[in-house]
Amino acid sequence: MKTISLWQPHGSLLFIIDPTTGRPFKLHETRHWAPPTRLIGQRIGIHAAKNTADLEGLQDYLRDRDAGGPELACDEAFRVALRRRFEKLVDIPRGCLLGTAVLVAAHRTESRPMAEWGHFGDFSPGRWAWELGEVRALPEPVPWRGAQGFFDVPDEAFATAVGIAG
Repeated sequence: MKTISLWQPHGSLLFIIDPTTGRPFKLHETRHWAPPTRLIGQRIGIHAAKNTADLEGLQDYLRDRDAGGPELACDEAFRVALRRRFEKLVDIPRGCLLGTAVLVAAHRTESRPMAEWGHFGDFSPGRWAWELGEVRALPEPVPWRGAQGFFDVPDEAFATAVGIAG
């Protein structure tokens, strides 16, 4: 199965349901390039990259927002935001397979007002928003080495993935 690595927390946000909408917190993956057209309508694997840059940026944001509070306050805020699924930022799985999703469509970010895209992604002009649907999470993350761009993972690695609400 063609698989793509996402930096955390973006990968996990595809599989965590927003209780106010009943849909995953993240509905689009944003890139500066369009996905291969042959993958539109196909199920793809979702891998959590080992990179921590986005997690560190999120922690810095939360710390600044909380007027310089301790790192534990940042961890607590993030845990609440993700419905208590993780105890601390460092607990978010990295370097592993998370599940699968159907790559429904690819949209130019200019195709609708930025406010309509949601909160998780870089929807600035000149980028692509990959619409993802029918997400299926693995019961537990599976350690796996990722790569840039799309890479191949045997379908069997995702055999236990199950659908979630949304």
